[in-house]
Amino acid sequence: MVKCFEVNQLSMKFQRNLDCEIVDFTILEPDWKKLSFLLANRVIEIHSQAGFYYKVRVPRFGREMLLHRSTSELYVCGEGEEVYRLNMEYGKFMAPLLTKSGAGGGNNCLAVNPINQLVAFGGEGGVVEAWDPRDLSRNKAAGTLKIGAEITAMSFDSKDGLNLTVGTGSGQVLVYDIRSSKPYAIKEQGYGLPIRSAKMHRDGEHVISCDAKSIKAWSRSETSKNLFAVEPKTDVNHLCLVGGSGLVIAAAETSRVLSYYVPALGLAPKWCSFLDNFTEELEEGSSKTGNSTVYENYRFVTMDELKKLNMEHIVGTNLVRGYMHGYFMDLRLWRKAQEAAEPFAYEQYRKQKIKEKIEEERSSRIATPQRSKKVKVNQRVIDEALKKAQKKKGGAAKAATAVVTDDRFKAMFEEDVFKVDQEDARYRKLHPQDETPAVDEGDVDSDLELEDEEDIPDPMQLLREDARGLRADMDSSEDESEVEGSAHEERSRPISQPRLYGIKAETLGSKPDNTSAVRIAKGIKTSASRRESSRRKRESRMTLGERVKPQ
Repeated sequence: MVKCFEVNQLSMKFQRNLDCEIVDFTILEPDWKKLSFLLANRVIEIHSQAGFYYKVRVPRFGREMLLHRSTSELYVCGEGEEVYRLNMEYGKFMAPLLTKSGAGGGNNCLAVNPINQLVAFGGEGGVVEAWDPRDLSRNKAAGTLKIGAEITAMSFDSKDGLNLTVGTGSGQVLVYDIRSSKPYAIKEQGYGLPIRSAKMHRDGEHVISCDAKSIKAWSRSETSKNLFAVEPKTDVNHLCLVGGSGLVIAAAETSRVLSYYVPALGLAPKWCSFLDNFTEELEEGSSKTGNSTVYENYRFVTMDELKKLNMEHIVGTNLVRGYMHGYFMDLRLWRKAQEAAEPFAYEQYRKQKIKEKIEEERSSRIATPQRSKKVKVNQRVIDEALKKAQKKKGGAAKAATAVVTDDRFKAMFEEDVFKVDQEDARYRKLHPQDETPAVDEGDVDSDLELEDEEDIPDPMQLLREDARGLRADMDSSEDESEVEGSAHEERSRPISQPRLYGIKAETLGSKPDNTSAVRIAKGIKTSASRRESSRRKRESRMTLGERVKPQ
């Protein structure tokens, strides 16, 4: 099956089914209207805009196919040492080329130099042969290059044609200058699998290579670092670079075409320019969140920090890069220097974390109530702040006691100017909930002094007042013996306050002396009072007529 996509519409244009698996294909014209397919059954099919047009069989199974446009010949390499040439102008096979690169198993790949039109072949013989199609009468290669390993991928630099990229079956990518027999750049793909595609970017600096497991882009001048590395979930078969843009398309063992956009390689193609807008938005988002990956492997240090690490001698070397008021230092080197300068830094960090954990657990327990701090003025403010702090937890408790612990409010509790007068009418109006205003110590002392100055009333005066208007409340059912018992109980029981009894003056026969009055004031009954009590009991049992009956 083959699918053709219209990039301007970002959709599939058509789809065709073939009778056999496609090994390779090439486009015969600048547009898509004429195509050539190399099939697994040794057949080359030619398709036009309408569909299938013509097919021809090659002597051996082919592995790769390429069109040489200057001579209109279709080169097919595969099993054996021969490279077959199908002339598209005459419609027939030309004499094959006998190569040494295919000795031992055949040729795996071929490439055309865009400048001098030389055709290069590479295969299991470990040799790259370059043939000049303008003079094939000698039946001999124009030049050879010994690689020493099976060659599985090959391409020329499209910029000047002086650089040749060769991929080997052992997982290496070699970059040659065609004027030299030694590679100036060697890259290990990493998996040890045969290289399936190796192409040079038009910027003249980067190489994109792939095997079945990974796709990598790297610089020819610095092969140890990758510009990007991708490991698809399925095996990769081929790579395609879209001109000099940053778009890389990969054909893999999946129904979908894999595509990757790398802004560092170049801008997006015109037909998908929206990719540039997407990347700009992503960069803006990363800059806002602080997730910048430009210097993720470096740490910024100042000269003072370098002196603390005893690393000031590296200034001026390639280990640090000067930037603004300091330097960028490799993160791994900085960590090693930090461990050497402070070998116990981790232990201190660990102890600090343990201490913070213990403090956090302690704060969750029930805390004992804090005592109020004694201050000169506004004691009530501190008491209320501590009560609020005991009801809250964490940051809320700290905020409640901030006014007490903050030195900025120190004068509020020391100077009389800031004293809050809770007796003031305006304060009571703004704080109606404060029903019992605080009493100062001076006010308490003054009240005591007033109590001391008051005159104690005379017991005789109290006795006379009670005799006039106080009504005695006595139980009429008790007899005299009970009265004696109650008097005894009154003597043995502690008296909380004086009990006064009203006595008629005429029943006493004479004016009581001061001693009797004092005894009565203290709540102790005399003989006269007992007699009067007995008389009142008798009268309480009488009727009204008996009471008013004359004696």
